[in-house]
Amino acid sequence: MSQADLARMAGDFARGGGDIVKDDHNIQDDSFDAFCSRVAACQAAVQAANATTGFQTLYFPNILCSYEELERRLQFVVSQGIRGILTAPLVLGL
Repeated sequence: MSQADLARMAGDFARGGGDIVKDDHNIQDDSFDAFCSRVAACQAAVQAANATTGFQTLYFPNILCSYEELERRLQFVVSQGIRGILTAPLVLGL
């Protein structure tokens, strides 16, 4: 799916009353910029839906990256007001 389609789906789910929008475990961004763009678009769509409906749907992005890149992605997620993530510890590394 395109980033726009993912964001639209996240917003639709939030408008429908879902509690948590989570990225699919197969979503992986090769670059930091692609990750930031996707996460910001999905978070904005969920926040817009929450503002319209009064719901408090949460968006949890999937983070699969090198250990060296992890901190930078986590900092970005926090800067977006996102309160949780998904990851695969055995893929990322214990």
